[in-house]
Amino acid sequence: MILNKLVHSAPTLFDLLALTICIGALSCRLWVLHVTGSVPHDRDEGLLLANVWKLLGVLAAMLVLSSSILLLTRTAEMSGLPLTAGFSAVPRVLLKSHYGRVWLLRVSAVAVLCAAWLIGRGDLYARRYPICMFIAAAVIAATRSASGHAADAGDFSMPEISDWLHLMAASIWGGGLIALSIAVLPKVWRASGERREYIADIAVRFSGLAGIALVTIVITAAYNGWTEVGSFRALSATAYGRIVMVKIMLLAALVILAASNRYISIPRIIGQSESRRGNGGAIAWFIRKVGAEAVLILALLVCTALLLHNMPAKHLSHAGHEHVHGIKK
Repeated sequence: MILNKLVHSAPTLFDLLALTICIGALSCRLWVLHVTGSVPHDRDEGLLLANVWKLLGVLAAMLVLSSSILLLTRTAEMSGLPLTAGFSAVPRVLLKSHYGRVWLLRVSAVAVLCAAWLIGRGDLYARRYPICMFIAAAVIAATRSASGHAADAGDFSMPEISDWLHLMAASIWGGGLIALSIAVLPKVWRASGERREYIADIAVRFSGLAGIALVTIVITAAYNGWTEVGSFRALSATAYGRIVMVKIMLLAALVILAASNRYISIPRIIGQSESRRGNGGAIAWFIRKVGAEAVLILALLVCTALLLHNMPAKHLSHAGHEHVHGIKK
């Protein structure tokens, strides 16, 4: 049963992973990585930006693929046809359903994101291209909220807006952690030059961004839990509620680990950097803990994908509940 749920949730997980890391990587590029100017002055800095841009290119390709897969799987669900036979129903879904209209908006945003990435390859120090990509990614995130459980309350409703804010905040923090662990910290660690100062600067900047994101996550998670779960009893009495409990435990572990980095590892790196004492061990330990945080983020994404394929606990009490985004006849 659990294995079937995981397989059924795989396309959603793939899409969430691509979108989350994309938003996180763009957040790091815009607000965490210190760029000295429009003309490259530092070879290591240029290599780092190129590394992040390569990652964004991979993520953009993943979003193109995941958008196509999601359309086909949702079409199969809505039409009742097998996945291989669902192609014939795609035009009806696109033209006569709420999901189709949302998907068309999504694919337009994906096209803008890809175009900005292609154009921006020639000027990695310019901010206008990652800003354009960030806006496009935010629109893609909005289409996820507009086609999920939160949209049952209607377009631009408070549950939908809260879900979008939650996804954006979680992506900025969680996707940023994954992007740092993949494309930033290993590159800085291997680079020559004043890596201690740069890693300390990256850590401080990201910590401030993560703090704002965490506050948003807690507030929106509380609201989303109230609208989707409804009671403490439902947390243990329904599959949806039990997955929410696992998410809460994973988030608590993530907060503890993040606090350890913020109040122990980062001050140690800053102090040793200012005193010019050797701090290779402190930096290595910090990078390992960021990697552990990234693993917890991946586990949270698995839980999120499973939640999106389970009926909210609060809705189980409504007999004959039907999804509102079916194909119009």
